[in-house]
Order: sequence, then structure tokens, then C-alpha cells
Amino acid sequence: MIRAVNIKEDITSWSWKATLSFFLLWLLPPNLLRLMTILFLLPEKGPLFTIPNKVIGLILGLTQDLFISLGVLVLGLSAMFLLRRSLSVFATLNALLFVVLQSYIILDFMLFWKIGVRMNFQFIDYLMMAKDFKSSVQALDPRPLWLGLSIVLISIIPNYFYFSCRPLTLKPTILSFLIIFFLTSLAPVTTALTPRGIGYYVSNPIFNDMRTIALWGISELKQKREWTAPGYSPPPMQEYSRAEVFERISPEYSLLKKTLGFKGEKLFELRIEPGERPHVVFLFLESFRALDIGVLGGKYGVSPNFDNLSSQGILFTNFYANGVQTMRGKIASLFGILPRFSLDSVQSSDPDMPLIGMADLFKNLGYRTAYIHNGSLSFQGKVPFISNHTYDEVYGVEHLQSAFPDAYRTSWGIDDEYVMSYTVDWILRQDRIGMSSFLTVFTNTNHHPWEPPPGYESPEIEGCDDEEYVHFLETFSYIDRCLGLFWSLLKKNGLEKRIIVFILSDTAQPMGEHHNNHQLLNYLYEENVRIPLLIMAEGRIAEPKRIDDIGSEVDLLPTVMDIFQLSGLNHAMGTSLMRRVEDRAVFFNNPFSLGYWGMRKKDYKYIYCVDSQRQELYDLSKDSMELKNLAQAMPELSEIYHRQIIGTHLLFETLYEFKLFTKKMNN
Repeated sequence: MIRAVNIKEDITSWSWKATLSFFLLWLLPPNLLRLMTILFLLPEKGPLFTIPNKVIGLILGLTQDLFISLGVLVLGLSAMFLLRRSLSVFATLNALLFVVLQSYIILDFMLFWKIGVRMNFQFIDYLMMAKDFKSSVQALDPRPLWLGLSIVLISIIPNYFYFSCRPLTLKPTILSFLIIFFLTSLAPVTTALTPRGIGYYVSNPIFNDMRTIALWGISELKQKREWTAPGYSPPPMQEYSRAEVFERISPEYSLLKKTLGFKGEKLFELRIEPGERPHVVFLFLESFRALDIGVLGGKYGVSPNFDNLSSQGILFTNFYANGVQTMRGKIASLFGILPRFSLDSVQSSDPDMPLIGMADLFKNLGYRTAYIHNGSLSFQGKVPFISNHTYDEVYGVEHLQSAFPDAYRTSWGIDDEYVMSYTVDWILRQDRIGMSSFLTVFTNTNHHPWEPPPGYESPEIEGCDDEEYVHFLETFSYIDRCLGLFWSLLKKNGLEKRIIVFILSDTAQPMGEHHNNHQLLNYLYEENVRIPLLIMAEGRIAEPKRIDDIGSEVDLLPTVMDIFQLSGLNHAMGTSLMRRVEDRAVFFNNPFSLGYWGMRKKDYKYIYCVDSQRQELYDLSKDSMELKNLAQAMPELSEIYHRQIIGTHLLFETLYEFKLFTKKMNN
């Protein structure tokens, strides 16, 4: 039977003991996890992680936790007044919020523990794609997460009964409330005073999300004011396209231009007869990083097919991805622009972004265009984006599974050997009817959790003590074997002399080279961004070459235009790789973790951490492992590079925000 309720009497019946119990209940889980983070999970050592800074970090987190818990208390008491109910209303609301918010904190801890990235409310979108992550989650051993969530769920019972059924004798006085409010009000202050960088690791994720939402517009305005300071203006388009003859279209569309031709010394010759239309394939090998390719210095012998093909084609030894994650490599490679510096990819957040890409160039030449992937087309909104950007046909894992019903499948898709066969079959069908084809092909087997298909016997990996790295090398060797299969199928069907193939990777993949990091979403070192590029065109290449000039994915679109001697509209920021450009610069970014921007020019590579404001400068000619930071020893060069990347960042943020790449879709 529900007892008669006097709201005022219920609230004033509280005692110090119950108030203390309430706050201990809310403060204990996040502070225990924060302490574990500081003791065991900080990814690097250095001046940022001194004992005083760690103590400051603990205080920061505590004040943020108090802020959250006080908010819950005020919300619960307000509900009592508004609903005219007893303490059971407060107890119910408190129990539900405790489960939801503490589960979020536990999920944040697990995410950071496993992949080095803190939880962000924008990641909620990934829950809609949870089935695609199943294989990776299982490999990460999610049992500690389930245990933590179970403890939180079980805590509902004592949480509820303590604040509703047992008599409460606690009475928070005005003084106690003021003390708690004062401590809570320190949260914004400690957030501002905490050294940049350490705050990322110790902040309450819920407080971070609330602060991000509240200050979103203010932060962007402040950032843009800083970017428009002297020296931070965007570089002129001529800085990017120096090997190109072009006409500007409009001052409003900073990168949009009409290419008339190319100029400068050629680095290689690739012959296409007038009127000839060979098939063109862009083959993206998942996480096929440069560091493990034999001809690029790899020491484990897992790339014999790539090594063999490289002696027949044009190999670029200093080629870079412009970002991390597949969809960012797609934006750079196919559209000639840097990926957006945001947690959301353009593919998923702006599928109708007006862009001119590789498929547009070939469609204008009368080609049939297709996108083929052995993974899910629903992941990250592939179909709307691809369909909006001039691809005639789109094929995903469901199509390949129908063609190969016995193929082994993980949550990421079916194995790469099937996408190779499917691709060659598709090209052959087009070839037989006299239709030239342009294909974009993405593989996925060399993706975490690095599982080669059943029955595949990988070469023995000797000299590697890192278990995860060994698994990575096993799938790396498998994808190399699939590359060999692809080329042999082309030869078998007589297509090898009627096709040009660009073989590259979407991104690279760290394997513990810096700070024992195995996650692509951390940092911008060579293991994060250096990838291979091999151009195969049997019978068309005057002389196979190994080119050491630097380049990146944004250079591919102008390179194709140069090879095919095309003119027309585009907004590529890159420069044709056929031409020698002495001061070519490549840019890359990583919006995850602490946020990173970087560039390479000649032998120097500069990395800027947005959150900690840490600058790193390396001379790769003398320090290929990026171990000696020269930023303090060479401050003038660091500042020059810093201004260049901030100016470039400003340019692309403006272009993305106002959709100023081209006037309309498929222009």
C-alpha cells in the first residue's frame, strides 16, 4: 500500500549519512576506473604524464564526477516536486540513471583499454552497425565489459531499496549543499587548468560530451578566429597544383578548376594510344602498409607477389594515405581532397556532398563504372554515397555471397580471393561486349581481428614476438597471395594488356612501433600513413621504375588525368605523380584520440597534436623510425610547417562546412 506523502517532510528527513552514501555510490566507479587508467593505460611516458599532472588529472575527474552526480541529485529532487511523489520516485530515477550513465563510463574505459580511444556520443552511430563489428569484438574478449555491465545492473536493487524502502534519516543542510556545489563548480575551472593532453585520458566522458555540446558553436568560432590570424590563411591553389596548367572557375570555389594539361619533367612513361580506352582498376588492399612489403624494407617475407609485380610496374616508395580509416582513404584517392577532420566521415554524414571524382572522369569517357567490395554495403552509408557519385553498379558482400555460396564469412565480409574472382569476371563481361570499365575495388580480410580463412597456410613468421603482429602478418601474406591470384586471372583471360591497375592500400596499420600502439586511430607516425602505390600496365610502361619522390592519395586523380591526357573540371588538390615536383608536400590528418594534423615535405615530417598542442618534427632521411623529435631544436622550421597545416586545415573546413567543392553534383 502506498503511504501518504509529504514532499517537504521526505526531503528534510535526509541525513548526512544518506547524502554521503549517494555521492559515494556515484563517485566510486569512475574514480576507480580513472585510477586504473593513470596507473596502467597511459599510452606514453614523458613530461605530460608527471606525477603532479596525474594528481591534477585525478582532481579534474573528481570535480567532473561531482558535477554529474549533483545534476542527478537535483534532477531527482525536481522530479519529486513536479510529480508530487515520495522518495521512491527519486530512488527509481536515480537507479535508472545510475545504470545508464555508469554503463557509459564502463564502455568508455573498455574502449580506451582495448583501442586507445575515449567514448564520444558521436560514436553512438556505430551501435547501428554493431553486427559488422562482431568478429572484432569477439576477438577483443568482451567478457570484462559484460562483467562490469552486469555489476552495474545488479546494483539497481540495493540502489533502489536504499533510497526508497529503508527509512532515511539524512538531512542535507544548506552548508553541505553549498560545499558540494562549490566542489562541483570547480569542474569547468579544473578543466581549463589541467594540462592539455592529460585531460583527454582522465575526464569524465559524460562531462566531456555535455561540454562539447554546450560549447560547440563557441569553440568553432574561437578556432576560426585563431585560424584567420596573420600567417594562418589558406595557401593559394597554385601551391598544390604546380605541375598543372589550369583555369580558375570561381573565387568562391577555392579548389575548383578546369585542367588544361600538365607540365614539367616526366618521371615515367605510360603509353595509351589515341582513342584507346583500357580498363582501369583501383585495387585497395586493406591495411596493406608499406613497412611489411619486402621491396619497401619489410623483413618478414610476406609480400612475394607484390614484390614480383613491382619489378614490372611503376613503384612509389614514399607514398602516403591522407587519413585513417577506409572511407577517408576513399575520399582522398577518388576525389583528390583531404578527408574531413571530424569523427563523422563524409560518406556517412554527407552522402550528397557535391564532389567530382574519378568515376566522373571515366563516365565522361564512356566507361562503365562499378564499385565492388567483399564487405557490407550498409556499413558507414556506402550505398547512398557511392550511388550519388557516378557509379553505375555497386556490389557488396551479399552479391559475392550469392556468387560464392560456400565462401567463408566473418562479420566484416567474405575473403579476398572471392572479390578478386568476382572483379575479373565483371571486367571480362564488359570486355566481351566492347565496353571499357572503371572499377573501384576494396578488400577486407587484412582487417582486425586478422583472421586468415580456414585452411590457409601462411608462411612461418620468424623473429616476431608480438602475437597480434604475427596474426596481422598472416592475413597480410594472404592478401598478397590474393593479389597474385588477381593478376594470374587477368592473364588467364587475356586481359593483362588491356588494363591499367593502381594497387595501393586504403590506410596503414600500427603494430607497436610507437608507445606499443596497435590502433590506427592513434597518432600519425609512418606506420599509420605510409602505404604502397604500384601502377601495373603490361605492354604500356616504357621502363619499370622505382620512384622515391613523395606523394599521397590526393595525387591520384591528377595522375590519371595526366596519363589519359584529360582536360576538364576537378577540385583535386594534388599534383600528377608523372611529374617531378621538387617541393611537393603531402598532408594527412587523424581526428580521433587527441586529434592530429601532419605533413611531409622533402625529408622532414611534422606532426601537430591538436589537444596537447605538442609539436613533433623528424628528419626521415636520418631517423626513419621517428625516434628523435627535432621540434625544439628547429623551431623556425616547425613554425613554418605548423602554419602550412593550419592554413590547409582552415581551407578544407570551410569547403566541407559550406559544400564549396563544386557548384553541383556531377558537374
